[in-house]
Amino acid sequence: MKESLDYLPTKYEVSYLTYRKIGKDGVMNYHARKILMNSPYAGQEVMIKETLDGEIIVFHRGEAILAYTKDDKILPLSEQIRKKQRSKAGTFHAASDIEVAVRPLSVYDQLLGEGE
Repeated sequence: MKESLDYLPTKYEVSYLTYRKIGKDGVMNYHARKILMNSPYAGQEVMIKETLDGEIIVFHRGEAILAYTKDDKILPLSEQIRKKQRSKAGTFHAASDIEVAVRPLSVYDQLLGEGE
């Protein structure tokens, strides 16, 4: 009986796997790149899977949380922080739009007088 290799899978998993701990400031370092991650992942360990074609996928507890390629342009960390701050800043209101309670100063005098 002659053995054959016909039944071997044609595709093997040859991705490079590594683990990183995201800093408490939410920054992950990989391949000399600093990437700002979402705050829930700060201080957490992630698994990084890098394929032979340069795709990089970051997993946290089995869930893919980030995917990019080596060729993708990553913004400098300072610009990533600025961009995230701008997105979270929310809507600004003019001071005249905010309702403020108005009371006479005698109310404060009474409060101070009662504490003596």
